[in-house]
This record gives sequence, structure tokens and C-alpha cells, in this order.
Amino acid sequence: MLKSPSHVTVGASSVEQTARFFQAFGFVRESDSTIGAFAARELYGLEGPTHETRLRMPGAEAGFIRVVRASHDAVEGGPFDRGPHAIDLYVRDMAPALEIVKNTHASIGPVAAYKVGPMTIKECKCVGPDGLALVLIEVDKRRPSVLDLSAHALFSEVHSAVYVVESVDAAAGFWKDAGLQVLLDATFAEPTVAQFMHLPRPDTRLRLALFADPGQAPIRLEMIEFPDPDGRGAPMIDARPLRAGRFVFGFEVEDVAASVKAMPGASYSRICRIGRDAVAAGTAPGGVGFELWSPNDV
Repeated sequence: MLKSPSHVTVGASSVEQTARFFQAFGFVRESDSTIGAFAARELYGLEGPTHETRLRMPGAEAGFIRVVRASHDAVEGGPFDRGPHAIDLYVRDMAPALEIVKNTHASIGPVAAYKVGPMTIKECKCVGPDGLALVLIEVDKRRPSVLDLSAHALFSEVHSAVYVVESVDAAAGFWKDAGLQVLLDATFAEPTVAQFMHLPRPDTRLRLALFADPGQAPIRLEMIEFPDPDGRGAPMIDARPLRAGRFVFGFEVEDVAASVKAMPGASYSRICRIGRDAVAAGTAPGGVGFELWSPNDV
């Protein structure tokens, strides 16, 4: 059974610039390495070897970030475009969090305040290097994160990441069969959300579905569908080749080859080596990009 994603792999035109961006939120740079030409081609569609750095939030077991130098340029998408959309962090308090964001020179959007069921939520979209969308979320009923362990932490590890899909129903079966559970599936129209997502109408509906393992551990895999007619048939920004400012999910598994066999329905790369790890890239229904990692697989 698949566990929640352990990390996201983010493409960057400059690894240094993107790493510094995440360090501003408290992530600590823990390793740098080279990815050989074969793995770079198979996993990311790159034409030669590349470089990566890993950043982790202190105290968090997962929710870390791999930043990979991508030779493919960033693509500026429209509000309905399908594919990798945003990376989410919890914040303890939105106001001081945004003061820190200002120092990164990211573009800061409006704060959306709204309710979903019993939850009171504030969200703010910040656009960093290569157009990378980072959404900060303050919510009175948080799911588990490193904020539960430290009263002084202001930002969480990556708590969720979002892909836009044409149909949640068509994309969800793969993840359910792999063992992830649906934590939330809600359709709503909220003018403040439409504003911060730059949607064309304040009454634009969106369907949000959230997937994780039974422990609800980060990272949660989130999919958004726009069910209204003007949200259908939008262009797809493919997960691969990896582009600057876009990302794929990363999962840790016991055996990559066995996991590929047990999870039909996705397309896969050949199995590669990055250091001692075995890695395969996949694209699931709906165009959701992911990686399967087996650490220290010898």
C-alpha cells in the first residue's frame, strides 16, 4: 500500500535561487548531488546530467523538497490549465508569515478568507522563482504537520501539493487502488477563492479532492477540477519534461520494480539510479506526475 508522498521534486532554472526561496521559510539545505545523464533523461526529459539540492523542514520526517535544475523554460499558464499547480505550506499566523514573504521578493496575492464546513481558512498565493506558486494556508483545524511539534515554528513542511485535472473521478481511481484514502472531496464556489486564484467569475465552482495514507501524514496529494463549462478542456502543462517552476510528487517504496507492477494504469520510465536509490518516474491518469523512490536499494 502506498504511503503519502514524502516530497516534491521542483524544477528550477537556478537551483541556488529556488533553494534560497525555500530557506526563507525555514527549510534547511541538507544535501547537493549530481544526477547522471541517463537518470536525468528518463526521469525528467533533460538532455544531459543535472544538479539537485534537498531541503527539509527541521523536525519533519517528510514534506521535504528536491530542487532539480531544469533546462526547459517556465510556462505561464492560465487559471484553468491542467497539470502541476501549487505547493502548499501551513502557517501559524498569516500576517507575520507575509512579512517574511515580502523579503523574498515574491509576488503576493490577496488573502482569501472563507469557510469550508467547520473550518475557517485564510489562503494567500505567493509567486516565487520561475513562477513557482506557493500557497500559504492558515486554518483553525489543521491536519498533522510540524507545527504541532513546535510552538515557535511559523511555517510547516510541504503539507500538500496541487494538480489541476480535467476530472477528479477519472483521476482518483489510480490513487485509491494504490492505497491512499480520500480525506476531503468538496465542490464549492467562493468569491474570495476565485479572486486569489484569478478565476474569471466570482461564482466559478471548483471541486477539491485530498488524498493521503490512513495517518493523514504530509504530503497530501490534492487535485482540483473546474466543473463549469468554461473550465473544461483547458490546456495541459505536462509533468514531463520537468519545467522550471513545476513539480512532481515523490513517494518512498520498499521496491520500485514491485511497486510499478502493483500499480498499473500509469505510464512509467525505466528504473534509474540516483546515488544508492532506485527511482522510476510515472504519469498517472489526469496527467499527475510522480516518482517512486526506494532508498538504499542495492
